[in-house]
Amino acid sequence: MRHIYISSPTRASNREDGTRAKDGLYSLIDYLDADATRAYLTVTHETYRQAVGDEFGNTVLGFFGDEPDYSIGGSPWTPICWKSFRSRKVTI
Repeated sequence: MRHIYISSPTRASNREDGTRAKDGLYSLIDYLDADATRAYLTVTHETYRQAVGDEFGNTVLGFFGDEPDYSIGGSPWTPICWKSFRSRKVTI
C-alpha cells in the first residue's frame, strides 16, 4: 500500500503568476487530517472574524466555502487512515 497526495484542479486567488487559472498547482488540504482541518479553520475563520469584528456570529451568520472535490480517481485517503486502522485492528 502507498499514499500519493493528489488533488482535483483548484483555483487560488493569490497565485504567484497573478492569474485565476484552475489547475493542480495549489492542491486542496488533506480534509481527513484533523490538524490540517484545524489549521484551515483557524486561517479562514479567524481572518473572517478579524474582517467583520463583532458582527461575526451576529449579522454575519455564515459564509460560502467550496466543498471537497473528490472527482479525481481513487478514494479519499490520508496516511492517518492507516495509522488509525492499525491502532484499532492490528494486534501483536
